[in-house]
Amino acid sequence: MKRFLILSLVLLVGNSVSAQYEKFRTVKFLETNSLMSTFNLEGNAAAKAQIRAQAGAAILEEALISASENAWPDGIASLDSRNKNRSLMNSYNGRYVSDVETNSCMILITPAENKHMESSLRPTKNIYFILSKESIEFTSGNKQTSVVISPSVSFPNNFNGQVLSLLADFETDFENVIGDKLPAKNEFDVFAEYDSKIKLEGAVKCYFPDNFASHNTFVADFGDYKSYEEGKVVFDKLVAKINGISFKDMTFVSNESDLDNLWTYYWLPFNLSGKMSPKMEKVLMEVQMIKLLAFDEKFNTYDSYSLIFRISKQDQ
Repeated sequence: MKRFLILSLVLLVGNSVSAQYEKFRTVKFLETNSLMSTFNLEGNAAAKAQIRAQAGAAILEEALISASENAWPDGIASLDSRNKNRSLMNSYNGRYVSDVETNSCMILITPAENKHMESSLRPTKNIYFILSKESIEFTSGNKQTSVVISPSVSFPNNFNGQVLSLLADFETDFENVIGDKLPAKNEFDVFAEYDSKIKLEGAVKCYFPDNFASHNTFVADFGDYKSYEEGKVVFDKLVAKINGISFKDMTFVSNESDLDNLWTYYWLPFNLSGKMSPKMEKVLMEVQMIKLLAFDEKFNTYDSYSLIFRISKQDQ
């Protein structure tokens, strides 16, 4: 009798999911065609912020390793193998751990809850699927509630405070400042951009370009001008405003360059206080004006001078 009881307890523990995952709603898969097998989670600051806020730092660290096909069982580790096993993949038991951007989600697949799967599909460690929200259906409780991320930076309405807030969030790759993906300008626009929650005073548009590696470049567009003289007036005023900011525990050295059709004034950090973090030593601020060839409504060409302010990493 004692031997039977011990064996029963071992079986019970072996098939139960860890208590830390029980808070996540269970789901079933309706289809897996939307599964993103090579999603660049490491380079997506907005997605990382969502996952950290909704599921915690430990889940995020695990997902950074196990949310792509390189970490999945052999039976789903390539497109060919997944296509052969599509119907079987719908039998996975999953748990909804987080939203990913707007229309996608991340699902946890645990070994304990998927021992019924065929050996080639059975995970030996936690793995994660990122796919469309339309691909899953909840089987417990109500739909997972999205969490609004509480920003660690303020959102002031004055230029000096706005620049300081952007620099304060530079260490987290602007994860508290990056907004939703912006709509494409036209059908030929293949470069994604993400909105900025901080709108610099005087800027026409503030955004984060998707450079396929990360979103840690902030760009503020200060408009286009019809002559060098007109643009240079705004250029000089913008430089003066930045030079007038008091940066706590940070010292910047500045310089300017005048290349052919490109004028740049830039600031590099100098750790004079000894309090600057290693990551902040990589920050680069630039005011830049570039001469472009533009077209009017009748396709006549004319010179245009485009002005931007940018905060980025020096090695980009």
